[in-house]
Amino acid sequence: MTANECLVKFNSIKECLSDVLWMYFEIQSADNEQVVLVGKPDEFADPILKIVFVQPFMISCPMRFSYEGGDFIGLAPQEEFYQMNERYHFGQGYHIFKIKVENKRFFIIAKSMHVAISD
Repeated sequence: MTANECLVKFNSIKECLSDVLWMYFEIQSADNEQVVLVGKPDEFADPILKIVFVQPFMISCPMRFSYEGGDFIGLAPQEEFYQMNERYHFGQGYHIFKIKVENKRFFIIAKSMHVAISD
């Protein structure tokens, strides 16, 4: 997955989130193959946003959190990527997906991501 492909997916997430003032997120499942993060209008509703991180190496993210506006997801800058790679040794082919929630930043290191948005 290239950085441009990531940007296309980030834009679709941004467009989905621009239609809401608030969204509840939770890690629906996580294993060696994928981490599934879903977004819902409230805690008990069906997901309207599903982000699948493929071949995760590491996650630093709460299991549940809420989104209340602003930037939500992006790639770590090159310098931060190098620093984290020195520390965790995840190698080439991975991306650091940074999630920003309530002035905190979480990250998921994975090979790629898929996005599904339901109406």
